[in-house]
Amino acid sequence: MDVSLQQLVLHLSLINGVGPALVKKLYECLGSERFLRLYNFNVQDLITFGSISSHSAQLIVDGLKDRALLDHELALIEKHHINWFTSFDEHYPALLKEIHLPPLVLYCKGTLPSQPSLAVVGSRQANLYGERVIYQLVPQLIAQGFAIVSGGALGADAMAHRATVQYGGKGVVVLGSGLLRPYPIAHKKLFDEIVLNGGCVLSPFGMEVSAAPGNFPARNRVISGLSLGCVVIQAAQASGSKITALFSLEQGRDVFAVPGPIDDPLSVGCHELIAQGAKLVHSVNDILHEFPLHCSPIAQVVPEKKEIKSTNEKQLMSNENNQPLAVQIISHCQEPKSVDDLVELLGLDLNTVQAAVFDLQLCGKIEQNYSGLWQQI
Repeated sequence: MDVSLQQLVLHLSLINGVGPALVKKLYECLGSERFLRLYNFNVQDLITFGSISSHSAQLIVDGLKDRALLDHELALIEKHHINWFTSFDEHYPALLKEIHLPPLVLYCKGTLPSQPSLAVVGSRQANLYGERVIYQLVPQLIAQGFAIVSGGALGADAMAHRATVQYGGKGVVVLGSGLLRPYPIAHKKLFDEIVLNGGCVLSPFGMEVSAAPGNFPARNRVISGLSLGCVVIQAAQASGSKITALFSLEQGRDVFAVPGPIDDPLSVGCHELIAQGAKLVHSVNDILHEFPLHCSPIAQVVPEKKEIKSTNEKQLMSNENNQPLAVQIISHCQEPKSVDDLVELLGLDLNTVQAAVFDLQLCGKIEQNYSGLWQQI
């Protein structure tokens, strides 16, 4: 079958159970020329030359037989005027490409800003204090030339996006769903305004993928991977914004946290981050100090990596419905494993495994090592 490398990677990304680790391994084992001939390979060829399991080989052979899967996605991309990049493309975001196992495909509605980016994230329950802080920081960050990245969620994310639009900045929304299933749907108008303002809406998921709990850790990893640093404004003890901060640290990026009232549950996550090494933000200068914009290029500034671990004590293991899967994942993670490894070992779909891994990370049961693999704490 005559397809480009870009289309082949897109096709592979659409196969349930095939992720970046498996594709990277195949590419490294086969080399670029043989990799492009994947459509001609049978199961035994992939086992022999690709050094992958029979289960993974069968998934790939069956998936690549389904040409309609690729054609349908390409038709949607063309119909809705979507830009897209694979991790093999030179136009793939450079900072994101630096992280361990970046998403195979990024879908982009609008224009990906060329200037340096900072992530601004926080609680879905962010209150007037959080909004006040966001409207104090975001306009000044925009004035210094930063694009603002966030997750499009209710609360702090939406506040950051609105401030970006209102002050004429470039924004990036990273969805936990496909571009044709924006979540939350109530923010569709806001997302459109960001695109009209010269920013974009990004997704690492197929065009028609619906939002699901297992998608959001991957979404958070993209938010941090696109950004030089992450600013956390109001976060509960167990929150997605804390996970985004953890990803930032694992990726060698700076983390900033805004303190709040000691009797506010939304201050707990930020205070824990500060106690564990994040930089306390008293004013925008605390952020700007880490990024001397007179240096060229700014991407050469390498923040010091700090170790931070989740201290969340949520009792996932006491939940009888989750216990079997949680126990299995923890057991498998005695030796470092990728999510792809866990999917294959457990025989479950990717979303289910990602959701369980996310919960276990929040609980402080497992963590990612420097290679991006999951292991017991």
